Amino acid sequence: MRLYGWRKYGIDFDSEKAELLEKLATQIFVTEHKLRWPLEQRIRLSYTQAIFSSFDLNQYRIEFFFELYNSWLGLHIDRSHLFKSPKIKGDTSFIERYLEDNSSHPTGIDSLRRDIPENKTFINRMMNYIHS
Repeated sequence: MRLYGWRKYGIDFDSEKAELLEKLATQIFVTEHKLRWPLEQRIRLSYTQAIFSSFDLNQYRIEFFFELYNSWLGLHIDRSHLFKSPKIKGDTSFIERYLEDNSSHPTGIDSLRRDIPENKTFINRMMNYIHS
């Protein structure tokens, strides 16, 4: 009997699968994804655990796992951008609109607000008053 894939190297993939998927989810940072990395990594881990739980990957080539993982990761990224190019500015989401509406823009010059002797001069007090 000729061995190939994971068994060729003496690896029982099903026993190592959970640890490998967790390492891939926590050690790879996907900068193209629209979600922030902690949330994206949690989603990626849960989805890949569900996807690969139905496969007996000991029967397949090693490359099959990585090709499938990378294909799913590309789809996951495209889905986060609603299958549109992230470079094209589209409608803002309700979260982005909320942040735009409720985020206060910085006002004034922060260095003039510090309690240091240089800011107690007449000119700096006036500049602080003007920029506040």
